[in-house]
Amino acid sequence: MPNKAIYFLVMNFIILSSSYAQKADDIMGLWLTEDEEAKVLIYKNEGAYFGKIAWLKKERENGKIRKDVNNKDPQLRNQSLSKIHLIQALEYDDGKWSGGEIYDPESGESYQCLVKLIDKDRVEVRGYLGLPTFGKSLFWKRIDDE
Repeated sequence: MPNKAIYFLVMNFIILSSSYAQKADDIMGLWLTEDEEAKVLIYKNEGAYFGKIAWLKKERENGKIRKDVNNKDPQLRNQSLSKIHLIQALEYDDGKWSGGEIYDPESGESYQCLVKLIDKDRVEVRGYLGLPTFGKSLFWKRIDDE
């Protein structure tokens, strides 16, 4: 009887651990930001992962296309917000994507970035300075291409 119980526990552990296994490309796709103001397309280019705005809820303000007016680089302040990259050069390692940056168009600042897949349809996107402990997390949900 004890052998059956041990076998049952081991088999459950194997099945459960394999169901949570992630692959590097699992992050790719279209994601709705936590505030539902933007859709971000995460894609792979030359082994790294990037995220660009694919849609903005408010693409225009006062009848004009919204620009990246807070960008630290004056030459980029005239670009449309709907065309910018929020996430730059993440690399996958041990169940998380890190090593790149996330850009905040509200402040014009860039932060180190860590992304974790919570489940197949939700990610935690964390921007931070120095250590991930000292940062802020946002939670995005996967959506279908429309």
